[in-house]
Amino acid sequence: MESIAGSLTAKQKKRLHGVAGQMLDIYNTLARMRYLEPEWIQAGPHDVSSLMPLYRSLKLDLSIIYLYHILPYVKAPDSDRMDFFMGSSFADFRNEHHVRDGRDPFISGNDPEQMMRPWMTPLSMLGNHQCVIVYDAKRHVVGIFDQEDGRSHDPNLREGAANSDTHEQDEEKDDIEAEGENIWDEMDARPARRVLGDIVRWYHELFVTPGGGEIAGQEWNEDLVKPLYRKHGWPGEDFDGDAFLVDQVRADAARVVEYHAEEPFRQVQSLKHRVAELEENRALAMPKWQKKLAEAKSLDEEWLVRWEMWIDELDTRGMRTSLKRAEELFAAGEAQRHENLPQWELREVQVRLSMAKRQLEALKQGPSGSAQDQEAIRHAEKKTAIHERAYLASLADAERLCPGRPFTLEVGQAETGGQDYSARIERLSTVINGSEQAIEDIRGWMAQLPHGADGVRNVAQARLDYQENCLNRLKGHQRRYTEAMKGFAKQSTS
Repeated sequence: MESIAGSLTAKQKKRLHGVAGQMLDIYNTLARMRYLEPEWIQAGPHDVSSLMPLYRSLKLDLSIIYLYHILPYVKAPDSDRMDFFMGSSFADFRNEHHVRDGRDPFISGNDPEQMMRPWMTPLSMLGNHQCVIVYDAKRHVVGIFDQEDGRSHDPNLREGAANSDTHEQDEEKDDIEAEGENIWDEMDARPARRVLGDIVRWYHELFVTPGGGEIAGQEWNEDLVKPLYRKHGWPGEDFDGDAFLVDQVRADAARVVEYHAEEPFRQVQSLKHRVAELEENRALAMPKWQKKLAEAKSLDEEWLVRWEMWIDELDTRGMRTSLKRAEELFAAGEAQRHENLPQWELREVQVRLSMAKRQLEALKQGPSGSAQDQEAIRHAEKKTAIHERAYLASLADAERLCPGRPFTLEVGQAETGGQDYSARIERLSTVINGSEQAIEDIRGWMAQLPHGADGVRNVAQARLDYQENCLNRLKGHQRRYTEAMKGFAKQSTS
């Protein structure tokens, strides 16, 4: 690395160290925001000697190799479950896959027009078809690009101002053009120090928030965390990160239970739509059935039409029954749904605490010799402590807002991540009863078939077989849930 450093000018090294320093500022900001743990941030320089053959085989410019040597990297126990900026993911160019993927940041299949120039590199990796931060060492500029449309997503980039900041760019245009056409040659960008500085400022101002992509999870959604950051003093020096995390656990639990509280209403609306659709389709089909019935040339043809008409009515009637049951359940629980939200939140937080404890215990019982293992345990301990505080806060609110109404987990819920087996068994019972009635109705209809209607008898028998197979599967699910409930009950008393 000394020879590479010696081949670079003082100006080049100053710029590269500036990029590395500003990336470190970004990561430290995310640590202050409690998205990262400070211990996960590994500042450069790094020993990348084992990767030198790969770097050279990819014909990386010496400036990029040197940058990979000095960049900070994030090494978290769950790095694969974390978003970075605007839905991208963290890059670590000590990782061979990141180095190779970084040459084709939009996963184009090695399309020459989309491959990185040797003097360019992404500073983040593509998340789920979202944005990538790209650095051009020749022009010392940074662009932010979206894979879907290939356009700049830099909020501060004016239309037509792609290359207007020339006072910080090297005059390398002739060299770039000599390489052939490439989408990155004229990329919309601004001076690196401005873009990277803006990213820190955007986090401070909550113009962007940590996570927010499709990997980190709903608990980092902007709408959820932005008010919590403000509530707890961000970006001031008195920002209470622990209190933020506690409230984040509770807010995400409340989001989940509010969604489930509205499920009976959504179920009613969905069934209303399906009933209306079935009735409309039936009305449209009726003239066609009547015409086919009048034109039937055999007993089998006649009864096949009658079967189509009857089974359609059976399905519609079954859907009406399901709608009536859903409306009854909705009406019975409407008054108490939102009244019980504090208790439901408590149950959800209790489930999450139980899961955090189990994960911590599993880590402690597993291998723990490496520094990475120890870091995973420390992180799990912090997570468990935050969930314990969230549980106590939720418990206090539930007792205050719902006095005299104890609300605890059903048997087995803590062990199954909140799955309410008793509720599932109850719902299955309703479906099983409907399925049994449908089987009885089909058998009754088949009993009236006249001799010689063998074709329609076969059709009806196929539907009967299907219905019976469905019923057997439903009963199997019900047995498994019941046995699981008994097992959890036995564990809780032993």
